[in-house]
Amino acid sequence: MPGRGEANDFTVVAIDWSGAVGALQLMGIRAAVLRDDAPPELWADLTRDDVVAALLDLADERVVVGFDFSFGFPAWAAVCRGCAEGPAMWKIARDEGEEWLRDCPPPFFGKKGTTVTPGVELLRAGERANPPAKSTFQIAGAGAVGTGSIRGMPHLTTLRAAGFAVWPFDEAAERTVVEIYPTRLRRLARKVPLPPTVVAAARNNDNTRDALASALVMWEHRDVLARLPATTDPVTRLEGDVWTP
Repeated sequence: MPGRGEANDFTVVAIDWSGAVGALQLMGIRAAVLRDDAPPELWADLTRDDVVAALLDLADERVVVGFDFSFGFPAWAAVCRGCAEGPAMWKIARDEGEEWLRDCPPPFFGKKGTTVTPGVELLRAGERANPPAKSTFQIAGAGAVGTGSIRGMPHLTTLRAAGFAVWPFDEAAERTVVEIYPTRLRRLARKVPLPPTVVAAARNNDNTRDALASALVMWEHRDVLARLPATTDPVTRLEGDVWTP
């Protein structure tokens, strides 16, 4: 297990998210929790609401949480909806998201019979910098992240209202949430001694593997995560960003 940090001792939670419903939601969501001087903890068989409730219950002095869903849309989409910053889109996703998922109106795509809208920028700047990241507008098909993002954004509103900072819109605080891309972080995860049960769980479940790898990378950079500044870039304030070391 990683040792005690000199500057910041806090809990790291990396969540492999899911936009599925029913039993598939329970199967798709996994989280890895790292604490100082404690064995890794794995969360499983939880709904999205359960995960958020568990985060709100964390009593640690410092907590940093990584979610693997998009915190925003390309800047033009927020501008078209009259949003001055990305978090305003979370409320629109809360109110209209299920209609988007049901009807798949352009520029959403991925469902049978839909096509990509020509001439429309589908990726955020942070996604263009992290290939092969997918578009938030893709709500079905291989690797689609749109469904999980649309059903995740309302929970960001809940966490922010409860005092969590949501980076990059806010500077890091005692409790902070960041967007992560496990495919990128998985390549950076150092091999550290882990309990056999944790190793077995990660080996047998790709979602657990991604959550654990992400948590290990976040742990190694916990001092940086504790000092993340809020962005001043106007595009990033609309789109959000993916945290990478």
